[in-house]
Amino acid sequence: MSEEPVDPQDAINQREWEQPVNWSGWFGSYSSTVDSRLWVPKRPMTGTGQALNFGHPGARTFVAGMCIIPLALVLVLVLMRFAR
Repeated sequence: MSEEPVDPQDAINQREWEQPVNWSGWFGSYSSTVDSRLWVPKRPMTGTGQALNFGHPGARTFVAGMCIIPLALVLVLVLMRFAR
């Protein structure tokens, strides 16, 4: 029985994920610039699902998009209301 070779980045990602310093206490947010993943599994005992890696450059784009799209929709609705 042979084990699959472990990718060095996968080992780095796992090591970073296990470091308590990369997790915030209250919100359970994760931030590591060394971890290459945008979404990481949540820590055990904190629920199921994924957490956003705020150290990843794509996280800023994701959060900006999640804020800008609703704001743009509200702006369009306001402009339509006053354009009458």
